[in-house]
Amino acid sequence: MTKFYKLSLSPTQSGVMDSGGTNVMGKDSFKGGNVEIVWELADTHIANQFYKITQTAIADEYRWLHWNLYNANQSVNMQLLINSLNTDIDSQGADPELKLSITDSQKVMHDKLNEVHFVFEKQLVDLTDSPDFTYTEEYHPEVEILERLNKTVHEIEANMSRFFAVETIDEKQYFLVTRHFSPNAEAMYMDLTDDDYAHFQSQYYTGDLFLDFFTVGKDLSHAYSTKDIELIKRKEVKPQTLITGSACIGLNAKDFNFFEQGREDSLNRRLAQWCEANEVSKYGIDHTEPKHAVGRAKLGTLQNETFESIITKLEACPYISDIAVWEE
Repeated sequence: MTKFYKLSLSPTQSGVMDSGGTNVMGKDSFKGGNVEIVWELADTHIANQFYKITQTAIADEYRWLHWNLYNANQSVNMQLLINSLNTDIDSQGADPELKLSITDSQKVMHDKLNEVHFVFEKQLVDLTDSPDFTYTEEYHPEVEILERLNKTVHEIEANMSRFFAVETIDEKQYFLVTRHFSPNAEAMYMDLTDDDYAHFQSQYYTGDLFLDFFTVGKDLSHAYSTKDIELIKRKEVKPQTLITGSACIGLNAKDFNFFEQGREDSLNRRLAQWCEANEVSKYGIDHTEPKHAVGRAKLGTLQNETFESIITKLEACPYISDIAVWEE
């Protein structure tokens, strides 16, 4: 039998949006939708476990979905992002030297962002690892500030090349992240195996369904892309380790429904060269280990959509209103 995963979309908000811009849905917020997007799940260990976890979350009395839709096809005001980041740095009582300036060079901005990411990542891990902490639809101001800091860092990083090169985006580009969980579903999370990492790929703006990172921190490829040598020296590289109910979907016209093995091979070569040049092995990192595979694990293939049709759905109905899985 073939397994499927479906997102239902609505033109109106289901649940609430927290102060950091994350959409939060509790068990009473799931209600079907106006349009649907469907993926056929692969017959792999990762996808099969993801299916079971999702199925369990749907059946659980206590069920939540935290999700974000990022639109890269917009004019990004770098000054507003910097102001938001600096305000949160101040509110957390962090070193003011970490604050960004619009006049910073690209290297200085990169170095500051790497340090901000590291400092607040540790705070978020300490907070959410507390045995007394539980995610709900209720307001968690400390978590929201730390998660907003993390998201703002990534937004600035994603737009730095365009800001410094004064580039514009002509094509539409979206990135959707869903974090679907419940107490019973979390009990089914499973460690990734060496064989599982063979399903990772860096090209995930194809419209297909991928396992989300679900790890606070940076993996080796993220450290490479941000040239974060200090993270390596601190031995704080965080590979993805779990199969969860969290997924991500990237959409970009030039990469839609497209995969080129040569691009994977080229990126892997460049990563290996960077690791060797920076002697990462001195800090206990063997970049050839499967857990350092680049990218995300593919879960499933988008069904019966063109790039134009799925963008039309997302723009007309930009809110997730339900998740479903089934076999046929």
